[in-house]
Amino acid sequence: MINLSIMKKITILNIIITFCFVINGQNITIDSLKNLLETSENDTNKVELLKKLTYEYYDIQDTINIEKYLGEIIFVIDKNKKNYKLDDIEFIKSMYQVLKNFEKTSEYFEKYSEIALKQNKLTEFARNEAYYLYFLSDYGFHQKAIEKGLELLSFVEQNDLKEQFELTYIMIAYAYRNYNLYDQALSYFEKAALNSDTTNPNNFLHISYNEIGNIYKQKNDYKKALEFQQKALEIRLTLGIPAYLMYSYNDIAGTYQSLGEFELALNYYKKSANLVEKSNDYYSYSFICNNIAQIYLLLGQNDSSLIYIKKNEDILKNLNINELYYHLYFVYSSYYQAIGNFEKAFDYINIAYSIKDSIFTEETNQQIANFEKKYEIEKRDNEILKTNEKLKIQKILIYTFIFGILLIGFFMLLIYRQFKQKKLAYTVLQKKNEEILQQKEEILQQKEEIEAQRDLIAEQKNNLTQSINYAFRIQTALFPPKDFINAILPKNFIYYKPKDIVSGDFYWATKIDNKIVLTVADCTGHGVPGAFMSILAISLLNEITLNSSKQNSLSAAFILDKLKQQIIKSLRQKDPLSKSVEGIDMALCIIDENNRKLQYAGAYNSIFINRNNNLIEIKADRMPVGISLKSSNNFKNNIFELQKDDILFLFTDGYSDQFGGSNYEKYSSSRFKKLLLSISADNFDVGFKILDEELLEWIEKKPLNHKQFQIDDILLMGIKF
Repeated sequence: MINLSIMKKITILNIIITFCFVINGQNITIDSLKNLLETSENDTNKVELLKKLTYEYYDIQDTINIEKYLGEIIFVIDKNKKNYKLDDIEFIKSMYQVLKNFEKTSEYFEKYSEIALKQNKLTEFARNEAYYLYFLSDYGFHQKAIEKGLELLSFVEQNDLKEQFELTYIMIAYAYRNYNLYDQALSYFEKAALNSDTTNPNNFLHISYNEIGNIYKQKNDYKKALEFQQKALEIRLTLGIPAYLMYSYNDIAGTYQSLGEFELALNYYKKSANLVEKSNDYYSYSFICNNIAQIYLLLGQNDSSLIYIKKNEDILKNLNINELYYHLYFVYSSYYQAIGNFEKAFDYINIAYSIKDSIFTEETNQQIANFEKKYEIEKRDNEILKTNEKLKIQKILIYTFIFGILLIGFFMLLIYRQFKQKKLAYTVLQKKNEEILQQKEEILQQKEEIEAQRDLIAEQKNNLTQSINYAFRIQTALFPPKDFINAILPKNFIYYKPKDIVSGDFYWATKIDNKIVLTVADCTGHGVPGAFMSILAISLLNEITLNSSKQNSLSAAFILDKLKQQIIKSLRQKDPLSKSVEGIDMALCIIDENNRKLQYAGAYNSIFINRNNNLIEIKADRMPVGISLKSSNNFKNNIFELQKDDILFLFTDGYSDQFGGSNYEKYSSSRFKKLLLSISADNFDVGFKILDEELLEWIEKKPLNHKQFQIDDILLMGIKF
């Protein structure tokens, strides 16, 4: 089930409205506009022609000419800075937002606010600041967005801008929701609903109701979720705007899907699909087709599901969006699993996870770019603060002069508003009482159906868990038995905690003559994909060590080099610059029992040796076991002389990367090193207990607004000599 963001659609809708205002319904060709521009001598006319020309290029997605003519608009209006028009600044800001130019969009949000204050247009200022805080939150600047929202709320209250309360509350609510603070978001959406002017046909009450419903769905309170989503739908049916109706149908369908009411969910998804099919919104249509395909699979109607999968595939020929392809291939995998073609199911899930990894990389790069821009924004904020101080002095003088008149008007408006609110509250109360009685009857009728569906879902979940548990037994059967490990390494412990039932982390050991070969490794991903990689790696290690012993070429670096070659060959890896490349991070050691010499080679994973409470680190090579830009390089073979009571630690990154603590941060390598130092020759026997208690305490110490869960597979092996 895939949710769509209605707020992004609202933003685009506002841009389109702006364009419609600019174009005034005319249909003028690009050549005609250029001819008019050459003969125009008036700056005002030039700006209007340039705006129309820019829109024409936007209509054909010509970004180069969009930026060119935006530059010309800016040049013309900057010649007469004293007479800036807010409509012109709004147009420039909206176009840069369409172009996804964060820096320029931020610049013109701030310029709009600055000019609106200078022209004493407080309503326009408040509306612009509200959309600005949502824009910041959408780019990941959640705390800054929330701070700006609270400052704006204070401004709206101080200036008694009653018509702006609803929009301000909504935008603050979205900032909290994007920050995963759902209780705060719910509170502000409810405030927005209470402050909605129902006499105004352009109010946002339907948005508040729908988002309240979505948050209750997030909290698994499906009864309340449907209550508010249906309220929103009733309003949107009267508005008759297809975009709003499409999202309402999709959200209600998602709630019914969560309840297991698949027939009802299918009905609403199809209503949404019928609306979006008539538009050119291929992005939304792709998501909805995916949802319908999933519902048909849940209903066991595989042929119907395939129809919508194919329809989605046709849609994506017009788009090039990784996120949409990820969902398409994920549903393809579910379909082939449903019809028993597990080979194709596995192929498609691999493609889906490869795309997901590339999406994660793109999002990470975007976050880095956002953080680089954060400094510039904070610098500009300081300049805005100075401007605001000057404005405050001007406001004090103005307020002193008109205070008496405003005070009388304020009390009159307050008395009228209280009367109106009481009358409205009485009407709402009567309506709610009627709804409660009706809902009570419906709940009694649906109780038996819900209980039957609950039992069915529980049975399906149990079957799935049993299948994964069986896969776990197969995977762990390939690990060296505990008796074998204890026989070749009498003093050892293995701390192994998969994130899911099956794991991408694995350990392996063998003994050849007087040499012990052991490794601890972390395959790409975790869960089922990681487990498949671990099975391949263990199989190749058995083959490589057997052949190496016959050829008398047994060395840690040689084994890693051969494993890297075999991984590249087995997975048909060719492009080291691919955004999704499977590989293994691992530490491999060979211990010679005769001379106590340790050979070590590492792919990203270093090893530590605790000698007399001093931690010695032997660093790994900075390349994976798999294709990379350094694939042609060989791994370094490190030699180390072991002493009595030395403790060797091999590990993956799962422990040090675990989030927790009072500040909800990574455990970090520095804490990890101190923890390993606490495991000495004297208390080695309780090393497993020390690691387990520390990890549980770290996870449980997280803040109240964060979920408690393990983020990655965890594996650590300790050996005392």
